[in-house]
Amino acid sequence: MSNPHNSVKVDDAVHSELERLKGKYDVSTFNDVLRHELNIVPDAKIDELAAYLLEELREAAHEVVELIESIDDFTRAVSESDDGKTYLTFTSIQTEREIARVGFDEKEFTVSYRNKNGEMDQCGRGRKKNANETHYGTSSGTYDHIDREEILKNIEDKVAGSNRRWGTAP
Repeated sequence: MSNPHNSVKVDDAVHSELERLKGKYDVSTFNDVLRHELNIVPDAKIDELAAYLLEELREAAHEVVELIESIDDFTRAVSESDDGKTYLTFTSIQTEREIARVGFDEKEFTVSYRNKNGEMDQCGRGRKKNANETHYGTSSGTYDHIDREEILKNIEDKVAGSNRRWGTAP
């Protein structure tokens, strides 16, 4: 929401560039231009992030997010990547480190956690196999079908461990 007390003073060159970018992004405010330029996506609901997924995958995505949120209090944010995915990120309030993220596109959701080396590593995914069938796996290289409960258990174990390692202030 906008705050009438917030204002940013810019010179004529910056103002002109912001006006030009309004046309490029087809938006009406400088705030919207800056959101595009800074890659800030407004917080979205899971239903919006998972809108293109099959109903079963949307339900699973809800379960995943609720599971992650039950592990600890995280700061949530939404961002977009160059590869077309939208990510819901979970960042430790204590350490300000990203602990987990859930990525969404039209066919799947993926879940990543910060591994023991400090890198983001996939620990779960749900994917549209065909028009009516879904597939779950624990990593990007897993093509064996596993059940939903197994993916949830793996996500819980990995994210909880990541939070113990990276989410606690020293």
